[in-house]
Amino acid sequence: MRGCREPVAAARAGVTGDELLFVSRLFVAPDRRGARLGEALLTVAIAHAREHGLQLMLDVVEDGGAAVALYEPFGWRLVDRRLADWTTPSGVRLPQRVYRECGLSRPHRGW
Repeated sequence: MRGCREPVAAARAGVTGDELLFVSRLFVAPDRRGARLGEALLTVAIAHAREHGLQLMLDVVEDGGAAVALYEPFGWRLVDRRLADWTTPSGVRLPQRVYRECGLSRPHRGW
């Protein structure tokens, strides 16, 4: 989402809302995990943000262990923790981590 109403995220990234591009949801089917599809999708999102001079950010639920394992080696920096603005079917707002893309083009581990 571009130009989203994320004043805290924009402030933490040092940009205005119009300069912010947010990956809102990124899912890979369970039977396709491990095929580096998440990495490929993030690479396209990063390239798009850079091409348009935008700061890319994303959020992930706090228990998103596999997702966090992808984002952090790619150089994403944790900038905020908050409750989701959506609820589960049982009405629970889950804790989320908010990340900022920090300019690495490839993961900094040996992939």
